[in-house]
This record gives sequence, C-alpha cells and structure tokens, in this order.
Amino acid sequence: MARLNIGALVEEVRGKVEPKEQTLIDAVSAILAHERGTAEMYRQYGEQTSDSTLKQRWQTFGQRTQVHVQAAEWVIRSVGSDPSYRSPGAREVERRAYSLLGVDAGPEGADLIRLGRLFMVESLTVHYWKGINRVAGRMKDPSLAKMLRDASQNVVRDKSESANWNAATLDRYLEKAIVGS
Repeated sequence: MARLNIGALVEEVRGKVEPKEQTLIDAVSAILAHERGTAEMYRQYGEQTSDSTLKQRWQTFGQRTQVHVQAAEWVIRSVGSDPSYRSPGAREVERRAYSLLGVDAGPEGADLIRLGRLFMVESLTVHYWKGINRVAGRMKDPSLAKMLRDASQNVVRDKSESANWNAATLDRYLEKAIVGS
C-alpha cells in the first residue's frame, strides 16, 4: 500500500509553491497583449458600426478593457518586470488580435462578425484570468497571491458580463437578420 505524504499534501493545500517568475511574467505579458488587442477591437468596432446600441455598449466595454490593461500592467510591475516587455506569446497574441480588426461584409453581416469575435476574445480573456486566479491559490507568498487574486477576480467579473452580453446580442441580431423584425 502506498504511503500518503501528509506534509506534501498540506503544503499543496496551503499554497506553498514558488512561481516560476519568468513564466508568470510571460503569461501576464500575453494577457496584457490580449487585453490591448481587445481594447482596440472595441474602439475600432465602435467606430465602424452604425448601430447606436452596439456603439454605446462597445464604448463602455472598451473603457472597462482599458482598466483591465492597467490591471495587467500593474501585475507585471508588481512582480518586478516592465509592461513594455513583450513575451513570445504576447507577440503571437498581438499578431492574431490585429488580424481580427478588419471586417469585409455588409453592415448587418459585419456587426454579426464583430459580435462573434468579441464574444470569442472575451471568453478567452475570462479563461486567462481564471487561470491566474487558480495560480494565485497555490502561491507561497501571500502578498503575491492576494495581488493576483484581486486583479483576476475583478477582471473576470467584468469580462464575463462582456462575453455574455456579446453572445446574447449576437443571438438576437442573428435571429433578426434571418427572420426579420
């Protein structure tokens, strides 16, 4: 019968893991790039749509996303790095995010595409920040854990609302485009 290592189990439950600092910085750098790309999507999509409801909501979500950009920058500074550092993952995220800006479709079709893209990127953002929150629960350093947890919980709340709104609006607009009224 295998012996249970109670000491290791207790340390795991308590959160006794030291982070791989560079890996954490690289991960948050990619999240920062994702947030910046999302903010740019909201800005450009808000300018491109003629739908006042979408324009208003996307401006609001874009402003919130700027706050999330600041949260990611704060996390990076808090772990002793520079927010201008772009990890290899961040460079790839930037390349992908900026490829989502252009929409070549008619007005109704373009807004449907924009809604779908925003739902996709916001859903991904929720998962990124939830991952940071899970990591925070395993940190040995309580101040680092609290900082990561606080940042992630605030962003996840906002991003979940944005993703849900974009998804629900996509559903309504798609139905309207197909069946009218």
